[in-house]
Amino acid sequence: MFTTLLALSLAAPVPKETKAKLYLPTKEGTKSVMVSTLGNNTAEIVEKVRKVESTAGGFVVTMEGPSESVVYEVTGKGVFRRFGPDKRLLAVLDLSKTGDGKWEVKLTEDETASFTMGKVEEIEVPAGKFQALRVDEEARTGRHTVWYAEGVGVVKSVSVHAGQVMTQELKSFTPGK
Repeated sequence: MFTTLLALSLAAPVPKETKAKLYLPTKEGTKSVMVSTLGNNTAEIVEKVRKVESTAGGFVVTMEGPSESVVYEVTGKGVFRRFGPDKRLLAVLDLSKTGDGKWEVKLTEDETASFTMGKVEEIEVPAGKFQALRVDEEARTGRHTVWYAEGVGVVKSVSVHAGQVMTQELKSFTPGK
């Protein structure tokens, strides 16, 4: 009996290690081009992954945009932006939230943003179709909806502030090497 159990346990397949889903690119040189529309005005915004550092739980990714560099921590638990002079981490995508998928982030002394994680949706943008996780944000300054695709990052965002709507959609995505 023991020999049979031992043989069966040895023959059982070894479970595959599941890779954490990362919702931001983690290869240096990755380039995203977004088309931004506000009213009748359209512009292209280019972002590049300038630097990637491995950590015990994921990566520190420095994204270089048209006017500034932004640093993120990317793990299987989500995407966290370093913010302010103290470089505190703000959860822009918190995958640890289960159930209602809600969390809050203190932006300033007197402003808090509320986030709600939605479901994965198919989003079509100029760069193609993506399975993307929806996140809604509400703050005193307005509403913001962002769709994150695994390994790509933001594929679409819609912001409403003071009655104006700004839309950004991914036009092209070139992975780093």
